[in-house]
Amino acid sequence: MKPAIARWDSYHNNTNSIKVPCSQLWERMYVWYDGALNPCDFDYKSYLTVGNINEMTLSEAWLGARYSALRKAHLAEERSSCFPCDRCPL
Repeated sequence: MKPAIARWDSYHNNTNSIKVPCSQLWERMYVWYDGALNPCDFDYKSYLTVGNINEMTLSEAWLGARYSALRKAHLAEERSSCFPCDRCPL
């Protein structure tokens, strides 16, 4: 496992060749201070946002098209097409 400092430099990490789907996409969601709903805390700038709690329910976001597309990309071993997933060491 990489040192924590490397993990949290998410947008500047080198791209990697990890093809295993990220388990967090099926386990959790993060709600940011502005209502942004994110699948991962690695993406603290909300590039992967799946909605906003002020505009939809958690269930709508969890089952929504954006989250579904992200999960499908990971399952199809296309993690490298998702920024910043392509830089995550986990």
